[in-house]
Formats: sequence, C-alpha cells, structure tokens
Amino acid sequence: MASDLDGRVPEVRVITPGTELSIGSITIRAFRTSHDAAESLGFRLTGACGCSLGVLTDSGTVTGEMLEALADCNVLAVESNHDEEMLEHGPYPWFLKRRIRSAEGHLSNEAAAQLITALASDRLARVVGLHLSSTNNTSRLATASLAGALARLGHPAAAEAARQEGACVLIG
Repeated sequence: MASDLDGRVPEVRVITPGTELSIGSITIRAFRTSHDAAESLGFRLTGACGCSLGVLTDSGTVTGEMLEALADCNVLAVESNHDEEMLEHGPYPWFLKRRIRSAEGHLSNEAAAQLITALASDRLARVVGLHLSSTNNTSRLATASLAGALARLGHPAAAEAARQEGACVLIG
C-alpha cells in the first residue's frame, strides 16, 4: 500500500525484451508479445530450484521468440481470450472483432491449444488459461481446449482456465 512507503519511492528496475532481471532467488526473463499496446511483454520466471513459470497474455500471434522463452516451463499460464464461435456471433462490433482476431489482438482458445501443443515437454506439469473474455469465452470452453490439446498428445499435465472473476491456483 502507498501508506507503507512513508514518502519513499520503491526501487524501480526496467526490464526490456531479451534481458533478465533477478529479484531475490527468482530470475525474470522478458520477451515481446504481439499486441496493439506499447511495449507489451510476456515473462518467464525461474526459481533457484530450476522450476519455471511462463506467462503469456496480450498477444495475437505466437512468435519464435515466445516459443524459445517458454520452452521447458513447469507451468504455462497463457492467454486463452476467446472462443472463435462466440466472438463471431457475439455482440461486439465488426471493427472490434477484427482487432481481437488480428496478429496484434488476442489468442483464441484454439491458438492457445496450438501453443500448448508446441510447448508440451516432459517438465510441463500444469497449464492455465488466462485473460478470458467475459463476453466471448467461458472457463469451461477454454479448459476443454487446453485439456484437449494435452489429451491428444497423451500428456499428463493438468489444465484449467482461470475464471473471469476470482483467483486460481497456478502451482498446487
């Protein structure tokens, strides 16, 4: 809380794509995402134990840089923003639907499933869908898409999607 600062400014460290920053025993690696916001980033957090969490939201496409940064993570928390059918037939105006579907928009459930298929490794234990649209997606649909991708691979990782409201367990 701001009141805890007693007029002090906390230390600010800037992280740029391709660089790493250590905070305590956690190393944070930033990578670019493909979004229509300035300097949108994803992150890989690695603990001293070697366990890693990859976080990717706000991206309309998947790049080689992202795949490299997220390879061999133990937990992947990835955008699963919209169900393509719900978006197509939903209430959003055409220009907004086009923006969401664009390479600088958001990953669909299907795109998230394809990403998980590309990143599934022996180390992967859990997948969590994030940044679900409350208008164009449901936790059930996003979870089914992610779990289906893992099932097609015969991969034992757990899959779930974070609800639009509330919290979920990333590691458990």
